Amino acid sequence: MELPGQAYLFNLSLIAITFAAVSALVMLIRQSMGGGLTKYDIHLIASYISYGFVLSLIALLPPLISLFQLSPHTLWTVSSGFAVLIFGPVLASVIFRRAKASPHAVPVVVKASFYLHGFANILFLANAVIAPWQGIQLYAAALTLSVATVMWTFARRIASLFGDKLLEGFDPDRG
Repeated sequence: MELPGQAYLFNLSLIAITFAAVSALVMLIRQSMGGGLTKYDIHLIASYISYGFVLSLIALLPPLISLFQLSPHTLWTVSSGFAVLIFGPVLASVIFRRAKASPHAVPVVVKASFYLHGFANILFLANAVIAPWQGIQLYAAALTLSVATVMWTFARRIASLFGDKLLEGFDPDRG
């Protein structure tokens, strides 16, 4: 029996993993065009790949766990609990690595992206512990929010590489 929303989760997994690959390629293309990679660029590549891989894995957890034919309550408790345990450390690592990669203050838009990811992790936690809220809806919303946030930050990064004045200040180490 198929898990409700399974196709959506598979699609999000594909989007996340494809995004990880594309973001790395775009950053490497920048280097080949003559713009050397800074410590901040390397941090961004590692961050985008980390986010892409972890979000892809999180999207695959419910279909995997459903193979054990657990009750819906147990399925969402376990899936969401693992999502929190996997995503939380990745988010903390990205924040920590960002601080090491750039001595500049964290711009508001970067803080906003960290808060959005943190909120997504809170949604995963709520889905794990608040039985009446459990289900694909909250899980998919949290996952979609994180995937969208990563894509939004990537689009802002690409714009900053080309010197878009509207986005100035997004990357203090823009090379």
